[in-house]
Amino acid sequence: MRHCNHNRKRYVIRLFWLSFSISMFLILGVAISQPLNNLIPEKMFLYTMVWIGMYFGAWIFFSYLEQKIENLMEIVKRYYTFYFVILGIVLFIVSCCLRSVPITDYENIYNAAKLYAMGEEVTNWDYFARWTNNIGVMLLLSLLFYLCNWLPEQVDSYYFVLILNVLFIVLLVYCLHYLLNAFLTEDSAVVSLMTLFVCGTWIPFYANASIFYSDQLSLGFAVYAFTLLVKGHSKLRWYFYYLCSGILLGLGISVKVTVATIIVSLTITGFLFSEVWKNKRRMIIVLGGCVAYLSLFSVYTRTLPYQEWEGQLKAPVEYWFALGLVADGTYADNEEFAVYCLTAENYEQRREIAREKIKAEILNLWDGKHIIQKARQNFGAGDLGAARYFHIPVQENFLWNCCSMNGEYFWKYACVTTAFFFAVLFYMGVGGLLQFFKKDTTEEMGFFLAALTFWGICLFMMLWEAQDKFMYNHSGWMIITLICSFKLIDEQGRKFLKNIKGVVRTKDECEQNTKVI
Repeated sequence: MRHCNHNRKRYVIRLFWLSFSISMFLILGVAISQPLNNLIPEKMFLYTMVWIGMYFGAWIFFSYLEQKIENLMEIVKRYYTFYFVILGIVLFIVSCCLRSVPITDYENIYNAAKLYAMGEEVTNWDYFARWTNNIGVMLLLSLLFYLCNWLPEQVDSYYFVLILNVLFIVLLVYCLHYLLNAFLTEDSAVVSLMTLFVCGTWIPFYANASIFYSDQLSLGFAVYAFTLLVKGHSKLRWYFYYLCSGILLGLGISVKVTVATIIVSLTITGFLFSEVWKNKRRMIIVLGGCVAYLSLFSVYTRTLPYQEWEGQLKAPVEYWFALGLVADGTYADNEEFAVYCLTAENYEQRREIAREKIKAEILNLWDGKHIIQKARQNFGAGDLGAARYFHIPVQENFLWNCCSMNGEYFWKYACVTTAFFFAVLFYMGVGGLLQFFKKDTTEEMGFFLAALTFWGICLFMMLWEAQDKFMYNHSGWMIITLICSFKLIDEQGRKFLKNIKGVVRTKDECEQNTKVI
């Protein structure tokens, strides 16, 4: 019976890898055939090949270094602190160059957070009554601004929060480095160097670091939480690590609900890899910490003034699903419905309008034209939503002219960033395909978890309002999947070459034996 269950789980795992790989290649094919920002498909293909070649060349180069330098991993451990320092400095400088005046949702959150942190009256509680999903990021940002009260008045609070934000990204890179070495192999110089190289070239980090919005501020929480799970697994006081993991997870979900994707992934992974993942009952402590934090968060937010208008203004959950069902799934293609729904008298009417829209358009979920339009909108650009925030620069400069849609060099910048993202999709698709054909699946629990988490957000984006920025706080899972794919490509490539050499050697021996006879 146990053997039968094991086989069923292996079939489910293989089915996932096949679905994941096909999804990545389909997304890539649809996106590259007609990318956003008026990019030319043929040119995007060439740019993508450059990124694919650069990453492949980097892996080969690091493999060569590992063969030539015996103590390479010791050297990496000795000096990789300098990498984090340099990464932090570069992120800070680039973010200062990209600083822009907050607009739209970001503007409402930013201004409210500053007022709330200083103990002054927040003048736009009505905004949070409608968009209750943004109250969590406002409170987190206000906490960061509050810490600025300890600084001299001359210090601009923006730069202090930016330093903390940059440190969060650097900590994320450290956690990714730790997890990948834990997943793949103990102390692999190639894995370490490739992880640091990929994180150093991860364009969305640089483009989004200066934006204190929900997608950016929730970037690392799921990865931090999972790192504590892995690190605390064999510790004597494991319960402390697990509790902190749950609290971090709750904090991340309160800022951006898409962080909760990891909970689903952990549940599925724990079931399918039960022979590898022991002590699953410990997850009760993680879930307990998460639920406790979210409960306290809910109790606190109920005391805030926005609750007074919530019944009159709140946008129902169905509204976002309805938006995503028509045309390309964006507000721009559904403005008439959006205005009609949001100007209804009360919450119940808005929910009923959204539900009627869903009933009328539900068949679009299977409509090929709609699926293609929405996939292009979600996956046809590579900066993961950063450009839409750069409208009014604090100081116009070369970097701002690259990253802003109004910038002089934006089209060329968009070529580079979009091709970068396409190359990532390509390698993840190849990794999933190789994993599907691989005989042994028990060793790849971390790979499976990361790929499943990213696949989950892709599925969510195809059901929800079209927004490529939803992928940003899943950058960590994308990087883990990417590095695992490189490792798998390397392993399977070496086996293939070894088999080819074996066939050639056998053929030569047969020819020699024939001559002797």
